[in-house]
Amino acid sequence: MSSPGDAAEPAPPPPDPQVVRREPPPSERPPRPVSYPRGPESSPRTGGFVKRNSDPAPAAALRPRTQVKPFTKESLERLERKTVQLVREYGFQPRRKLSVEDGSRLPAKFEPFPAKLYGRPLEEIDNFIYDETFCVVSKRFRKNYIHRFTATNSFFFFSPFSSVRKACIYLSTNQYFDYLVMATILLNCVFLAMAETIEEAEYIFLAIYTAEMIIKSIAKGFILNKYTYLRNPWNWLDFVVITSGYATIGMEVGNLAGLRTFRVLRALKTISILPVLFTCTMQRVLTLTVVLFIKITVSSRCDSFQNVTIKVHPDRGNPYDTTITGCIERIAFENVITEAHIKHQKIPKLGRDSVRNMKHLHTITFDNCEIKSIDPVAFRNVPNLKTIEILNGNLTYVSAGVFLLAPKLETLSLSHNKLRQIEDGTFSGVSNLKRLSCESNNLGIWRPQWFTNSTNLQIINFQFNKIKILPRRAFFELRKLEAIYFNYNELEVIQPEAFKGITHLKYLGLRYNRLKTIDPRSFPNVIMIDSLTIAANYLNAVSTKLWISVKTKNVNLDGNPWKCLCLDQVQLQLHEMNATVQTSDGCVSGDVPVCSFPAVHSTTCNETVDDDLTNTYFAELRKVNTPLDKYCARLD
Repeated sequence: MSSPGDAAEPAPPPPDPQVVRREPPPSERPPRPVSYPRGPESSPRTGGFVKRNSDPAPAAALRPRTQVKPFTKESLERLERKTVQLVREYGFQPRRKLSVEDGSRLPAKFEPFPAKLYGRPLEEIDNFIYDETFCVVSKRFRKNYIHRFTATNSFFFFSPFSSVRKACIYLSTNQYFDYLVMATILLNCVFLAMAETIEEAEYIFLAIYTAEMIIKSIAKGFILNKYTYLRNPWNWLDFVVITSGYATIGMEVGNLAGLRTFRVLRALKTISILPVLFTCTMQRVLTLTVVLFIKITVSSRCDSFQNVTIKVHPDRGNPYDTTITGCIERIAFENVITEAHIKHQKIPKLGRDSVRNMKHLHTITFDNCEIKSIDPVAFRNVPNLKTIEILNGNLTYVSAGVFLLAPKLETLSLSHNKLRQIEDGTFSGVSNLKRLSCESNNLGIWRPQWFTNSTNLQIINFQFNKIKILPRRAFFELRKLEAIYFNYNELEVIQPEAFKGITHLKYLGLRYNRLKTIDPRSFPNVIMIDSLTIAANYLNAVSTKLWISVKTKNVNLDGNPWKCLCLDQVQLQLHEMNATVQTSDGCVSGDVPVCSFPAVHSTTCNETVDDDLTNTYFAELRKVNTPLDKYCARLD
């Protein structure tokens, strides 16, 4: 209140309309409302951080901004009415660009997504889709993805509300189902990388792939409508791989190796299972595909034979000659082939897959083909091959495992080659092998290690080699042996227990060797030998103990420099066991000496070796006028 004496204050001048209004200085501004607690530790003006409230948010705040609805029969009816209305208004069903693509991330407005709705049919979330569809949300790597399905009946039978189709939808969109399929694909690639295909494993993988295709086909439909199984390009590859797998069952397809290797392309399916990797790998997919096809082509290519003439025996019809370039395989012939014979052709090597995918082939022969080596996988996928003959070639070495891929092999002949070495285990594991011939080679040793687990051998023929020693337990694992041919070698020693484990032989041939004595300990157990030939050696005598363990029916003794008293002793013992002493054809005549007397007279058989007597006997034998066979005695 002013005093009476104070002068009245002049009124403020009216505002000038041309003057711009200015904001008051910061010190005079009223404080603005903020949503964070006041204080230096949380004020943005002081550079602090906003402190979040630790109290839980209300339930309304956790709800998605847009709700999803389960797909019901009423939803399907609305879709059908909408389709009819659109066709009625436009004359056709309009198409617009989708806002949410199939397989894309779930939009943020639907987050957080209710866990109970994963894998369940939902109403379409894209308003720009005019097809009869519904959606399913799945979770992969903590992210939600959209899958779109046709609302029409799958296979004209399974409606969207069928319990079978609902189960298939839930499985096909489940992340653990995808992980299982991906693990199966990777494991299948490991099996495909193996040198030998495991047929049983391939059938298991094929069954898993088929189950996956059936589940997805029932869930999505097969091909007629949009978003069905074969409308996805990734599933084309699955379909081709599975159908080609069934095409190889029970059929003898020529290039089966390349067809099977095609399954490696299923590895590309993992890209669709891992959408995060799709963008960064798409630019490499084409290159990877080309590399895989090159690998398929190279791995299945075969160039073992170049214009080779082969005589084949089909399962029906008469034998005929044909020319082959590449491999001996089913695709190279018009008919199913049971026998193949190659003679007088130039084939320096039996390379990888030289004979493959011949399920009905049981006999193959290479005669006078100059073969020098055999690849360990020369024979592959020949399940019924029983006879292999590689004759009159230049083979010097055989490696282990060559014949393992012929599981039914019964007869193997490598005769008339130049074999000097056989690797340990070469004939091991060939469980059905019954007859083995390595006659007329340059082998200098015999090793039991060649025959581990080849327990069914019945006949072995190693005649005309240079073997000098039969080692201890030479035939111990070959308990089913019936005939042993070691004639015409350089045998000087038969070690103790060489014939341990054998109780019966139909034939034992030791003819034309350099044996001066036979140790009775070489036959530690009683053995029955139907026919025994020890002719044309350097034997002066045989111990009487030998005939205690060796029982025989027929014996050939001629061509040895026998001491006459020792020969009489042997013949007496053989007579007592009712054995017959046989003579060799062309080796007996009136002027051929049978035995000699030692320089020192004796009334009993002295079972020691007498080199002087041996030399005297052979000197007399050379004077015989009657022409003798060169194998009647070892005159060298």
